[in-house]
Amino acid sequence: MIYRIVLTCLSLLIISGVLVAQPSLVSDRNTVLNIPDIVALDASATHMYVLSESEGLVVFRTNTDTLQYLFTSEGMQQRGHKIFADARFAYQYGDRNRLTVIEPTSLLGVFSSTTLPSPPSAVTRIGTYLYVAMGQFGLGRLSLNSPSQFDSPPDRINVPGFNGVIMDVIRMPLQLFALGSDGNLAVFNLDGEDLNFDRIINIEPTIQKLFVIRNTLYGAKSTGEFYEIRENGNLDLKFRAPNPIENIMQWDNSWIVRTENGNILYWDQNEKMHELRNEESAGNFITYANQKLWLSNYDELSSYHLQPFQQSSSNGEFKITPIESIVVPFPRAVLIPLSASNVDPKEVRFQYSSKIDNAIIEGHGFYWQPRINQTGVHAFTISAVTNDGRIDSTTFTVDIRSFNSPPRFYPNRPITIMVDELFTLPIKATDPDGSDPELIRYHGVDLPNGASISERTGMFNWTPERRQVGVHKFRVISTDQFGAASSTDIEISVRNMDEDE
Repeated sequence: MIYRIVLTCLSLLIISGVLVAQPSLVSDRNTVLNIPDIVALDASATHMYVLSESEGLVVFRTNTDTLQYLFTSEGMQQRGHKIFADARFAYQYGDRNRLTVIEPTSLLGVFSSTTLPSPPSAVTRIGTYLYVAMGQFGLGRLSLNSPSQFDSPPDRINVPGFNGVIMDVIRMPLQLFALGSDGNLAVFNLDGEDLNFDRIINIEPTIQKLFVIRNTLYGAKSTGEFYEIRENGNLDLKFRAPNPIENIMQWDNSWIVRTENGNILYWDQNEKMHELRNEESAGNFITYANQKLWLSNYDELSSYHLQPFQQSSSNGEFKITPIESIVVPFPRAVLIPLSASNVDPKEVRFQYSSKIDNAIIEGHGFYWQPRINQTGVHAFTISAVTNDGRIDSTTFTVDIRSFNSPPRFYPNRPITIMVDELFTLPIKATDPDGSDPELIRYHGVDLPNGASISERTGMFNWTPERRQVGVHKFRVISTDQFGAASSTDIEISVRNMDEDE
């Protein structure tokens, strides 16, 4: 349930190893989520997805430096324990034949689901098509144009000269790769949403899993070796993990790895391995969001940074961190991290005073789920007390508003532009009940190649190339400061003046 998602603030130093120089993961002094029984974690540029065995799927909007809670979908854990996210959707699957598409901007959360001939092992999206690794049933394709089209039998993609079981599928900007159990790698070239078979590459030694990191293709063996895959199929060994690799990311030009048994490993720039976390029961799921590493630790999820050794804290004046007054739409919960300076977090406790009697402080976080009759402005005072008797306090207000309207876009109509000419379009939305219009954020979905949109201003920029003549359709999503979202569809026709003459 939502009431169990409580923000806390940690500064606990998590250290593995016995050497002083051993690097350690340190929880950032920022918001930390308390979500029980985490079993899967992934994030895109705009959303984070946390799957809990007891709570279901918890979805957050990733703003520039914070997370906004959007919704919890109970019972989703029954659909599988694998989550893969891209810029538009997230996909959930597991040991059964069911595949579910999650649309974070939808009121219902679930876009559609379908039943496949076998359990999927990997998925990747190209435009409005989802490609699925279906084991012995090969490579499948499903349409994402509508929920009804997705909930239909998949088309099977023919791969000439390829008879192996499809274990993995992954894409790069201009290519799609399908990995077979016999070590073959099928390569397709992308032309818009069209898939054109290119060639079969024999990979030796055989790999079992594909990764794309910073537009580079990598592969991993079940024995822990991690390779860069060259264009001709040659493998360049990067390092060896002691167990099979489940997830991996580059972090400050080094590598962070989660193995299938839940250990967290770190390869520094000197190619030295460090074991940072080895408590398998802690989960230790990782993802990358808001330009930070996020890691789960039992029932807690927070962002982390790496430091080479433990540092002593300062001995300055004890002071509680001030809390700004906020505006929250009903029925959104109020989630506020609590912290204080110049004190060990384990040696400070917090309490609150207010006319409101149904808020709680759990650990280092303040949580309040307003009732329907609690709209309006309410004052709170948070007090902090250390074990040696030092005291400080701060006061703030919470304005609970009865309804949060989503942003409203100014109308637009189809536009015609010319090739090789810079085109700009201000895409604007207004927040009818927001306190700060500058907090509206914009995100483009399926933008044409080479196009961009400013997250803060909504300004669209594109210089189309000659090969892009034709009609281009894409969607722009706007969210307000409380997470309410709306979208608008844009249609642009690209013409070539020389051909018109």
